[in-house]
Formats: sequence, structure tokens, C-alpha cells
Amino acid sequence: LLCLSFSHMHPYHVSVTEIKYNAKNQLLELSCKVFAEDIETALKMINAVSVDVTAQKDSSKVHSLLDAYFKKRFVITLDGVKAEPKFLGFEKSADVVWCYLEYTDVKPYDKMCVENTVLYDFIPEQTNMIHLMIGEERKSKKLNNPEAHICFD
Repeated sequence: LLCLSFSHMHPYHVSVTEIKYNAKNQLLELSCKVFAEDIETALKMINAVSVDVTAQKDSSKVHSLLDAYFKKRFVITLDGVKAEPKFLGFEKSADVVWCYLEYTDVKPYDKMCVENTVLYDFIPEQTNMIHLMIGEERKSKKLNNPEAHICFD
């Protein structure tokens, strides 16, 4: 029991993703906040390598691992067509990591579907919140593991 209590030091397992549609520049700007401990554990489990998101010496390795991780576990389709992301980078703030992605050449669309399985690999109680901002309008939805898909009309 003692080992289990230290496996995840924080009581909640939530990621928060904000997606902003920039119609003028035809961009989807995405930022995702995850607990540093959780993402480091996920990267270690999947890639069999230890990483420290705060270590300068690991920054290019972490960037590459996070790029692959998010492109596989966060998929956006617009009117049924998969959007291709560019991983811009990450930053650590306190005990969280912010990851940034961008989708270019995004024309107006009727329906956005999101598949988000971030941290589902090893946290059965993971919840992923998604906030979509289009102009001043905000839509929010929640996914609880194993739920993976939501759509915004």
C-alpha cells in the first residue's frame, strides 16, 4: 500500500488542453498542460529511457519524445480530414509541463473531432479536459479514460 501511495504524488490526474482557432492566420493553436511527473513516467514507460523535463541537457531529447508522443495521442480531424500538427515545444512551470502544437492552413470547418489519449497509457483514472476557443465563443468537453473521442460542431 505504501508503494502505491507514492506512485502518483498528486491526487488528481487531469490534463487541460486549449485549442484556439485563429481564422485570420488560418491556424489552430494548441496548448496542453500535464503534470511533469506523469509525462516523464509515460515517456519512460513507452520509450524505455529516463528523461528530466527540467534538465537543459535533455531538452532536445525531450522535445523529440514529446513530439512523437503528442502526434500519436492527440489527433484532430476537421470535417473528417486529419489535420497535421507541428510540435512547437514545451516549457516547465512549477510541477506542470506545457506542450505547444500548431496546425497551419486551417480553413473554416463545420465539425472538429478530437482524439485525446494523453496519459491513458498508465493512468486509469486520467481525465482530459478540452477547451475550444473560436473568437469569443468557448466550448468545453471532458474525456475520462478510456473515452477517447469528442466532436465540436
